[in-house]
Amino acid sequence: MTKIAEIKREAATTLNSVEVAQYLLEDYFNWTSIELMMEGQRELTLKEEKELREMIGRLENGEPLQYVTGRAFFRGEYYRVTDAVLIPRPETSELVDWVLEEKMERGKVLDIGTGSGIIACSIKEGRAEWEVVGVDVSERALAVARENGDERGVRFVLDDILNLKNDRILDDVDIVVSNPPYVLERERVEMERHVLDYEPHLALFVPNDDALRFYKKIAELLKDSVERVGKRRVLFFEINEAFGEETMEMMRGLGYIDVECRKDAFGKDRMVRGVIF
Repeated sequence: MTKIAEIKREAATTLNSVEVAQYLLEDYFNWTSIELMMEGQRELTLKEEKELREMIGRLENGEPLQYVTGRAFFRGEYYRVTDAVLIPRPETSELVDWVLEEKMERGKVLDIGTGSGIIACSIKEGRAEWEVVGVDVSERALAVARENGDERGVRFVLDDILNLKNDRILDDVDIVVSNPPYVLERERVEMERHVLDYEPHLALFVPNDDALRFYKKIAELLKDSVERVGKRRVLFFEINEAFGEETMEMMRGLGYIDVECRKDAFGKDRMVRGVIF
């Protein structure tokens, strides 16, 4: 029988990373590093050994660690992830921070293209008094989002922002936030294999000749809603670093004011905010 310390050494050698092997086993057993060390001489059950070897094989083939373990760490919390949703990036946390700067005691936030729901859930964690709703076109993504959001008090709905069934979905919101697909098709060649092979292309790519497809549609829908029912709204986007100026110009052209672009921690244009009345 294989001992825990032995499977850890095997994983570290196979994956060329002691850190990944350590994390995999800690996550699998839900142990601390000290508990893992203390249990090192325990023999694995047949089920444990089979499952761990399968996970090591998946990692060896390039599958992201978060998909193998089924969860990702974001803003101090673990969230459920599958290959139906993107793995959260650190720069998205900066977008959440910006949203949470809004001076609003009560109100409603709509997260468009919610995916795993991590933006919506993180906003709710930061402002429990806000109502937060996420919308996505993918049933599989929403199944993940609901796992993350049900206990956090976030609601999720199915709709396609490019072809809305419920065209009044924006009428009672105060803040709209979106991290829509923004990677150009031509940028595929620059991307890591583990992203291209495993993360959902539906949530990643837009045509080379229509980079602002989602941004323009969302900004127009929010403008239309303001014209119907009035009320000040704030719109936040995470953006492709190459289109900061174009995104701001598009929003100003639609009547948004106080349009601002912020850089992320890597010095890249990453977020845009605008207000419309």
